[in-house]
Amino acid sequence: MATNHLGEAALNTPSGAVTLGAGRGYGLGVSVLMDPAGFGNLGSAGEFGWSGAASTHFIVDPKEDIVAIYATQLLGGDFRIREEWLTLLYQSIVEPSGKKCRIRVSIRR
Repeated sequence: MATNHLGEAALNTPSGAVTLGAGRGYGLGVSVLMDPAGFGNLGSAGEFGWSGAASTHFIVDPKEDIVAIYATQLLGGDFRIREEWLTLLYQSIVEPSGKKCRIRVSIRR
């Protein structure tokens, strides 16, 4: 489900790059992060999720043990906010004493 099912030809088309973004592929109903450096933001290879119509977004990152939901009701919203949310989410990961610490990230504008 959460592995890329698109071939190189589909990923390298202009529409594929616009729809999924660089470094991403498409699994069974979800986008899949294949190359975090190519994506240009923080994340883990294998992270998967999807964005909705009203600027909503969710991700599941098995490597970091994260499930995160970004929910708004803003049609035609500014997608830079979603990228900022991802950056803040991954920057908030800390591991004191070898145990993961759960932090709730909330952005209000």
